Amino acid sequence: MGQITTNAIVLRRVDYRENDRMLTLFSPTLGRIDALCRGCRRQKSPLMAASELFCTGEYVLYQARERTTVVSCQITDSYYPLRVDYERLSHGVVLYGGSFLFSLVTLPVEYNASARALEWLQVSRTMQGAQLAQAKEALSWAARTYLVAALSAIASVLYYVFLILGRRD
Repeated sequence: MGQITTNAIVLRRVDYRENDRMLTLFSPTLGRIDALCRGCRRQKSPLMAASELFCTGEYVLYQARERTTVVSCQITDSYYPLRVDYERLSHGVVLYGGSFLFSLVTLPVEYNASARALEWLQVSRTMQGAQLAQAKEALSWAARTYLVAALSAIASVLYYVFLILGRRD
């Protein structure tokens, strides 16, 4: 609870009420953060630029209960040319799609690795009984993390594709 200072990038923004925005920030230290940016849509708001897509900076956040609010931001880079150049944004989506394909290709490999590890544990009798059951559950959940990563990647690719398609109208 209290104030948190972190470097982050705005991955998503949704207009909320009359003058606010809900931001999805990504921080290398805190991961994904959903934060409310109050008053950022007002003309003279100091947070207007900090609430734009792809803006990076040092965000000061206030966290109370489950709510996170943007207090201030020292902008590092706004990546304005990327936001307005559809061709560059399209190239970025294609590259991000490549990372999705990579995660999709590695998915069966990871499931196979978990299955082989479990088979080795059974054959070598390294673990037995309850320990083997726990190892089996842990390995299956470990393999599922790659499935979640692939689903997250496709959701992000689709979000940016729809963002580009929506801007062209």
